[in-house]
Amino acid sequence: MKDSNIKSAWQVINNKDVINILIGDIQYENLYGNKLKYLSGPDICSIAKKFGAIIEYNKKPMSRWQYMEELIDFCISNNKISKLLVYLCTISSDLEETDIVIYEVLEQINKIISYSDFMLLNLDSKKITIESNVNEVEIDTEVSEKISINYIINCYAKIKERFFSEEYDDVITLARTLVEEVLCFIIEENNETPSEKGDLKKLYNQVKDLYKMNAKEYADNRIKEMLSGFEKILTSIALFRNIGSSSHGVGSNRVNLNKHTAKLYMNSSLTFCEYIYSVYESKKDNI
Repeated sequence: MKDSNIKSAWQVINNKDVINILIGDIQYENLYGNKLKYLSGPDICSIAKKFGAIIEYNKKPMSRWQYMEELIDFCISNNKISKLLVYLCTISSDLEETDIVIYEVLEQINKIISYSDFMLLNLDSKKITIESNVNEVEIDTEVSEKISINYIINCYAKIKERFFSEEYDDVITLARTLVEEVLCFIIEENNETPSEKGDLKKLYNQVKDLYKMNAKEYADNRIKEMLSGFEKILTSIALFRNIGSSSHGVGSNRVNLNKHTAKLYMNSSLTFCEYIYSVYESKKDNI
């Protein structure tokens, strides 16, 4: 979205129902501590100063939510709204719980703004984005004809939902499916047939051949190391899914996934997909 459109989209959260969550008035299930930190009028004015806004307490009679409304307006206009939302979640939780708090807060806000064409997404603990939720994409085993960066981000958001639900097997399965979809899409966009669906290494090698990405073709050792690293990530995702994920049932070779391992694979799949898609985009633009 263009910058002006993004600012307009963010206005959907500047309503009293959302603000009541942000100032700690709304209590709901599953959020650590049940609600965000209670913010008084002076608290909100103090936070405003941290973000460069001058909002004076008691200059004119206002409710707490009106102070926050003014702060949100300022942050939207100055491209600071993502940082404000993350900050409000951070001061309401221990550092190790911040991701969960952000997830629960955004889930609640998305319910409130569900009438709009937008939803809030969190890719990491430092950034919250707003995206269109029109024709929200599901992860399918068939290659989508509409794969884009937004598609990848939306799929990642769904994988993250499984992560926070502690469905770590599904995290690996969906991460692998996303990687396979992106690789097959790029191959088919080049009017070729994927060499062997289901084999990530062969699919990646096919993409490398298409875009001359083989490490030996680069003189810079740093690029060689990076490409080698991607191959290791890809191999690990495929291997871990084969021996440990929900698509292969329970057996003697089954691996019990822990939170940290699932998070590593989840984030690695996003990094890989964003990278390989950006290669595809750059080559397409130069044709």
